[in-house]
Amino acid sequence: MNLRYGSLLALVFVCFGACGRLGAPIPPEYLAPESVQELAISGTAQGVHMAWKAPQADIRGRELKHLDGYRIYKSALGASRDLIAAGKSFSLLTTLADGHLADLEIARAELRAQGKPARRARLDASKLNFEYTDTQVQAGGRYLYKVVPFSGNNESASYAMYEVTWDQTNTKLREISRSDLLADDDADA
Repeated sequence: MNLRYGSLLALVFVCFGACGRLGAPIPPEYLAPESVQELAISGTAQGVHMAWKAPQADIRGRELKHLDGYRIYKSALGASRDLIAAGKSFSLLTTLADGHLADLEIARAELRAQGKPARRARLDASKLNFEYTDTQVQAGGRYLYKVVPFSGNNESASYAMYEVTWDQTNTKLREISRSDLLADDDADA
């Protein structure tokens, strides 16, 4: 009887003693990518040009494990005091795929096969650079843009927003912060 009780106690300890060792479950939105890096927007003769570097971490600051691509959103601005309405009415301009993490995993697998540490895998910097030009602009037109990285259904909650007044020779740019939107809303009240 004592052996049976001890065996049962050991089985209970093995089965339930390890619960929670991996930590609490992580909500999927915490795995969303951080914002794009070094976003640069400029006016060209063809339209509004955007260039950026891929994010390397999720919104928790940990190494990014998955990234499907980037959604570029645009909203046309009319009157000077309509940032709030425009900020709520973005439409998807385009989606660009990003395969740099798959390439990184291939490089890591090759290093492992050679018996080397996978953490030493590096990609050519060009695989981290992305760009897009919106050619659907009108001279003197005012637009809001945002470039949002996404992974599955999870978009980054962190992104930069730019107001662009496009002209072939003199394009004006202004980064819009969330506090700018709130200030604009307060000015209308």
